[in-house]
Amino acid sequence: MVDIKQEKLERFVRESAWEYENVEEHLRQTVPEAAQGAASALILDGMGIPKQGHDSVAVGHQWCGATGKMDNCQVTVNLTLASPGQHRNADQVSWPLGMRLYTPKKWIGDDPSVYDSSQQQQQYTQRREDAEIPENLGYKPKHEIGADLVEEAVNSGLDFGCVLGDSNFGKSPVLRRRLRKQSIPYALELVPSKFPVVTKKHRCKKSLNRGHLTPMRLIGKSQKM
Repeated sequence: MVDIKQEKLERFVRESAWEYENVEEHLRQTVPEAAQGAASALILDGMGIPKQGHDSVAVGHQWCGATGKMDNCQVTVNLTLASPGQHRNADQVSWPLGMRLYTPKKWIGDDPSVYDSSQQQQQYTQRREDAEIPENLGYKPKHEIGADLVEEAVNSGLDFGCVLGDSNFGKSPVLRRRLRKQSIPYALELVPSKFPVVTKKHRCKKSLNRGHLTPMRLIGKSQKM
């Protein structure tokens, strides 16, 4: 273990000019064999980082898993490779593969409708300038960030069984379609009360723009799980 003070290490991570892509590539290339295999899973998860102020990049009033409520926090999307252990998972092996900071729309600045007032819009404009956020940064929802992380892991040749994720990712049809398009097995949580299904008696038509079946009647007349 390197003998270094925690304060110096945190300052290096926080202030040094280093490329995260190189770090993630190194992590993907050095995954232990014990963490791979058919029983292993790529786990998509979000993490809330509680904050007191409003100047940290991408901080906002959003769901925070750390406090279990809507709170002032930053949110990251994480991808971890994990292999179950033999003794109630006490000996499970996990390996971090990537982390991305989710940036709310108010921090992007290209949609005036998301602000409560012109004053708030000006405040976020100043925060973006102070944080030196690139002007070409576009908005990415969490499911798109997660899909990017999974595809990077798959392209590196990792051996795993499937992708796992909670309802924050499972509710996204875009994510599910991206995984199916690449024939990536997945088991994503769904919220039954918010997942409408159409019975056989309802006729469907094929959507011209996306190529999938769309119910011809209103969802309100279909059944739910």
